[in-house]
Amino acid sequence: MDKMNTAQKKIQNLSFVKGVVGTDDIFTDNIPQYAFVGRSNVGKSSLINMIFGKKIAHSSSTPGKTSEINFFSVNGDDFYIVDLPGYGYAKVEKKMQDKFRKRIIWYLSESNALPEKIFLILDARRGIADLDRELMDILKLEGHSFVIVVNKIDKLKQSEISKLKKELESQLASIGMYTSEVVFCSAKTGRGKDKILDILFGGATLK
Repeated sequence: MDKMNTAQKKIQNLSFVKGVVGTDDIFTDNIPQYAFVGRSNVGKSSLINMIFGKKIAHSSSTPGKTSEINFFSVNGDDFYIVDLPGYGYAKVEKKMQDKFRKRIIWYLSESNALPEKIFLILDARRGIADLDRELMDILKLEGHSFVIVVNKIDKLKQSEISKLKKELESQLASIGMYTSEVVFCSAKTGRGKDKILDILFGGATLK
């Protein structure tokens, strides 16, 4: 049995717990948390649903719709999946953009949550944007362990993927990260699912 099937078999129950907008006991209830964050429209919800083989996160044709910090339980109390609001969607009014951004920063810096791992999701067609760099800086400053997940890799040709990998290697090296901390994924094809499941269930690293 391969690693993906082994990990997949451990997913016995998935359920929505609550949406949070401020201080809540769930942040410190000692159940491990794995948080997913990324710019609006990177396919975060679709990726979460692909990983778990069930529609637990609600994707929308209107980016920027998710405003709460949504908690989902895996197997009762094995761990939480934390779906953070998307950031940087230009068509959302500036006040709301700032609200989402501050909520994300609050979770990472002031909520007392200690997530096991943060999955920072990028769009393969757009790479690392300024807002992504800002978030990486916050993650590093707060000492959070994180992995970069490059979604929508199915949208690129092989030559474009090779170019992207080189660009990411250069960009990440400039901030002290390495391509070993990157998972290339596709919510559409399932690529990268096994690596993320290994991290979630096995505590595995990518090195």
